[in-house]
This record gives sequence, structure tokens and C-alpha cells, in this order.
Amino acid sequence: QPEPYRGVGVNFWSLNTAAQLMPYIDAFAGEGASAERSNWSPDVLDYRMAIAMSRPRLFANQQPDLTLAQIETYAHEALFYGIRPSRGENGGGWPDGYEAVLDWAQAQVKPLMQQGWQPLTLAATDNPDVWVERFGNGYFTVHNWGEAAADFTLTIDAPALGLDAASLTVTETTSGTAVTATLTPDGKLQISGRLDGGRTAVYRTK
Repeated sequence: QPEPYRGVGVNFWSLNTAAQLMPYIDAFAGEGASAERSNWSPDVLDYRMAIAMSRPRLFANQQPDLTLAQIETYAHEALFYGIRPSRGENGGGWPDGYEAVLDWAQAQVKPLMQQGWQPLTLAATDNPDVWVERFGNGYFTVHNWGEAAADFTLTIDAPALGLDAASLTVTETTSGTAVTATLTPDGKLQISGRLDGGRTAVYRTK
């Protein structure tokens, strides 16, 4: 919106944020320790997503002395949920290279925040370790919560989204590569892929 723009924000903490205030909040922030799962776990993040709906979400990681691998895991989990990740003031001792990881994740998250999370995914995978979320009508984030690499097939219900699957092109945005998709007899779009443990892919259809 035109400057100056003032919004109302709230700092999420665990599951205790007063739900009755949610209609008046423009953006939702949080802080915690990602590797310790303090205020950063699937159950907490699922709850926050349901409360915030399509509005922006941000997180400041306050855990010190994270390794680069732990920061990459944090970035990929934030990407899956469409959360803008950052380092909090108490998150000291992070290694060289963390800025590039967060810059990458923030750039990937930006279009998801602009599109907004959608409560009806209208998509599914065939692997219980591989979860999917939808942002707008054209972005689908897929995350492997398992430790080992996993194969999956993502099925997108294009007719339910009002899309003609036959005319869609698919790009995996974290790599910038075009993806070959197939059509089911009932007009759904299927994408096959493989994800390392703790990693996220983002598929854009248009």
C-alpha cells in the first residue's frame, strides 16, 4: 500500500495468542529456537498458519551457535510454511554463510507471502513424510519431514482450482527448472519428485 503504511502486528508465542484478536492483526511475528523446537514445531506452526490465514508471518530465530546445516533446515521449514525467516538479536555465534541462506529463503518466501496461504490445499502427495501447502492458486510448497531422501508424487486438483491442467506449465522455483507434469484422466495435474530429508521444493503453476 502507499507509504506511509501502518499495520498492527503481534508476537506469536506457543499456542497462547488470544484468538479473538486475530481479525485486527495485519502481520504475525514469532521468535524462538528452531533446533530446540522452542516455539518452532509443526504443531505450533500449523496452529499459527490457521490463525493468520493469508496474512504475513515472520520469525526471529533466537537460538545461538547454530550450525550452517541447522540454519539450512530452519530456512527450508520456514519456506514450506511461507514464513519469512531471520536471525534474532540473541542468535549469536552463527557461522559465516548464514546470511546467504536467509537471503535465499526470504526471496523464495516473498511471492508466497504475496499470494497468501490457502486453508484448502486441493493437493496431496502419496508419501506421508512429504507434506504440501498451497499459496494463492499457483504455488505449492512440498517438504520432506523425514531424515532420508523420499520419492513422491504431488497431485494437484486443477479442476477444483478452476484451472485447465492441460494448459499449465510447472516450474520448481528453488532451482528455477521446468518440471514435466502429467495429466490424470479426471484432469488433475501430477508431478513426481524426490526430496532430501528436511528439504523443501516450491512448484509454481501458470
